[in-house]
Amino acid sequence: MFRGGGRSEDKRARRGAVIGQSAAADLKHFPRPVLLITGSEDRVIPPAATAALAGTIPDARLVTLDGIGHAGAIQAPDRVATVITNFLHED
Repeated sequence: MFRGGGRSEDKRARRGAVIGQSAAADLKHFPRPVLLITGSEDRVIPPAATAALAGTIPDARLVTLDGIGHAGAIQAPDRVATVITNFLHED
């Protein structure tokens, strides 16, 4: 978990460390479907940033969990597990 100052430039730097442009570039050529899960209340990586990333990846699936923050697997493990299980069983 990130901790530190709340200044917007600090937040942008942390966000950039998590999802850099190289990750987006690499995922454009990933030969399989990609699942991106975000929470509607995520303040570390805003849902709009995840949606933008999903828009750059062919065959990406984006799921936004309502009422969930950045730690979806901790906050709602059953919901996240269901999303992942459904994704893995898609044809």
